[in-house]
Amino acid sequence: MKFLDNLIKIGEQEMFLRTRRMIRRAETSVNLLDKVIGGSGDVSRIAEIKEESYLDLLDISKSITSGAIAPNLITDMLSLISLENDIVDTIFNVARSLVRFKVSDSQSKKFMTNSLKEASALMHSALGILYRLHGTSDFSEMRKYQQEISRIEEEGDEVKERMLSYAYNSRTDFKTFYHLINLAYLSDNVLDACEDIADMYVSIMLSIAT
Repeated sequence: MKFLDNLIKIGEQEMFLRTRRMIRRAETSVNLLDKVIGGSGDVSRIAEIKEESYLDLLDISKSITSGAIAPNLITDMLSLISLENDIVDTIFNVARSLVRFKVSDSQSKKFMTNSLKEASALMHSALGILYRLHGTSDFSEMRKYQQEISRIEEEGDEVKERMLSYAYNSRTDFKTFYHLINLAYLSDNVLDACEDIADMYVSIMLSIAT
């Protein structure tokens, strides 16, 4: 929809481009997380991306509150970029947890690894759709992407529930139990944030259009 492109001011366009780059940064973090899940990666690069994301958050926030966008969009835009930064934070926390604690029980380790691979695949899908969402001004496409991310988040809930069920029903030691519970919620938080971002982005676009 060209009319929406025409309504978005230059400062707002720049902010949306920068938020799109934050999504791309999160995708890079998930790629690195895949290696950690597979046992061949480390968290140092994810930690660097986490720091880059935080500095970008501060810079974008300053621009937003300094008049780069319309006043009625400030609160929602600040929430949007905070959610996008939270994704990178959470991915880092998943990777750090995997490095800090090694599950000794082979059955639990296999279950955990397979579950996290499922969750990671969903993260890749959701972030890819979010990136496309941030690049369209067509409301029909926005709604489609929003619904797709909601469906992915529901699949993520199922992965989380299976992890919780395994943790509570298997005879693992307390540390492994806590580790599985923590990873289940952290992984789900990434997908929850993706859904919240999609909803927030569409809401902002609607505000601009009206």
